[in-house]
Amino acid sequence: MCNTTQKEAGNVIEAQRTHLGVSVQAEPASKTPTYNLRGNPQWLSDSVSKKLGLELPTTPNQVAANKQARLMWLSPDEWLLEAFEAEAADVEGLLSNRGSLVSVGHGLVKLQISGDQALHLLAAGTSLDLAQELTPGRCLQTRLAQVSVIITAEPADPAELAELAEPDADGHANQTPTITLWVRRSMAHYLWRWFEASLDRLEPGASGSGSASASASA
Repeated sequence: MCNTTQKEAGNVIEAQRTHLGVSVQAEPASKTPTYNLRGNPQWLSDSVSKKLGLELPTTPNQVAANKQARLMWLSPDEWLLEAFEAEAADVEGLLSNRGSLVSVGHGLVKLQISGDQALHLLAAGTSLDLAQELTPGRCLQTRLAQVSVIITAEPADPAELAELAEPDADGHANQTPTITLWVRRSMAHYLWRWFEASLDRLEPGASGSGSASASASA
């Protein structure tokens, strides 16, 4: 059974799609303040520690996160910053007239995929072995269905993510983590259509039992 709801608000599409227990949902990425942070890590490290309580990621594809914010390494002097509960003054205070902090929430789409078939669904669009590559505390920059994306796993806190991998009292695996993607808003419709088609091709129990859900923000 397939259910779809959709509405448009200006240039933002909000939609939800469910199929075989897999749910795909779209919403504006700007709901969470999101920034591109650039600067010299030598002088940014202290500021990030004081303002956000995080250690600045300096290793390729590293993620640092807590309840306040999440920082994802994009290049030696560039990070994607999500400000969950961090005060605007603290985020703006990261820079001391050096580097740049640019709000990018309105230019990105955020997609979330969760459930037992999450990785199976994504495997149709990438050659990466996400089960091996997408480990706790890491992010990836790759192409999904020929579209450039940034991808990481939820919860944002690697400690919480690791707990999901532990079996429960009956020896069964806990709920699989949510996979989060960011993509340019200009490619949101294309990737949404790709997800719709990929969902239609899912088979019951193709990668274990359970459900997956994806949300896209434009």
